[in-house]
Formats: sequence, C-alpha cells, structure tokens
Amino acid sequence: EVGDACLADADDEVVVTQAALGRRAVGGNGGDPHARTAFGVRKLGTLEALYEVAVEMRELAPSLQIDSKPLFLKEGRAFSLAGQERRLALAVVIQRADAPPIVLVDVERTGVPTLSLIALRFKTTPVHPPPVEHAVGAVLDGIVDQGGAWSSSAEGRIRHVCDCERLPKALCPRQGKGFSARNWAARLVDRLGLV
Repeated sequence: EVGDACLADADDEVVVTQAALGRRAVGGNGGDPHARTAFGVRKLGTLEALYEVAVEMRELAPSLQIDSKPLFLKEGRAFSLAGQERRLALAVVIQRADAPPIVLVDVERTGVPTLSLIALRFKTTPVHPPPVEHAVGAVLDGIVDQGGAWSSSAEGRIRHVCDCERLPKALCPRQGKGFSARNWAARLVDRLGLV
C-alpha cells in the first residue's frame, strides 16, 4: 500500500499524484490527481530548523545532492492537524554518487516536542522515486496512525527497501539561543557518514 503523503515539486507546490492521493482531496480539488495546491502560503514552523540544516549541509558537502520536500500528512486523525492547519512534514533527500540515498524525515512539532528525527537509509542504488515515496509515505502514515509516535510496524513494512534510524535529540533546541544550523549540519553529516 502506498503512503498518503503528498510530495512537493521543485516549484514549491504540493503535487497530488494518484498514488499519493488515496481517497482524499487536497484544497477542495475533488480528488483530481493532477490538481496542485500552492505551498508558498504555508510557513514551515518548527520544520524551518531542518530546512536550514539541509541548506548548510549543501555548503559543507557540495558533492551531495540534497533536496528538501515539504509534505502534507494524511487526513482523518487528530495528529493530521497542527492547530487548525494540516500538519506538515519535511523530507530531506540526500543523494550520493557512490552509495544509496538517505532521507531525513521530520514533522511539524506543534503538540509533540519530544519526537525524534528519523533517517531512512536505502539499501540499493540507484533508487527511483516510487520506492522513496512509498517509504516516506509509509513512515508518515504510521506516525499519523500512532497519534504522533513513529510506528515500528510501518518501519517493518519497508525494511526490505530501507533501514529506519531514529535520531533522538537531533536539532535540539530547534530555535532561539543554542540552535546553530551550521553546527547541526556538521553533526548530521558526520553521524550519517556522508563524507
């Protein structure tokens, strides 16, 4: 089963594909699989920290291809919302020339400040978009189904494609005094073995 998360394209718009759409409509589009909803009007909130770290990682390791993809979580559960807005997630796809990709996944932290960052370490290279989208969708659907906790059963369903590594206390604190995107980028580059 394909995950329900909606990946964003390079134009920073949420692209709703048939595989990602499931039975839901985004932005009142009536379920049209080709509909687009502008993403630019949304703020990243607590995901801004991971976004800034991804920018710094590009500077520290220019041989890596790093793309940040904003996502909507699937609808239908309390955790699907952050306040009155649909909860967002951010997938940072790290592609290396000599190894399988790694995807960092985080969700907007309103109401769940203790959630860890998770890294999906893919087992083969090259990995084409469908397995990456499936794995990211599976962990995000799992966190929604678990009410804000990463789901071991969802991770088990994608174990044939990637290993899931939780990174507790990564990017803490996320804002204000003590947070340095540059320092966290260096720590993650080292911890993930990217250089």
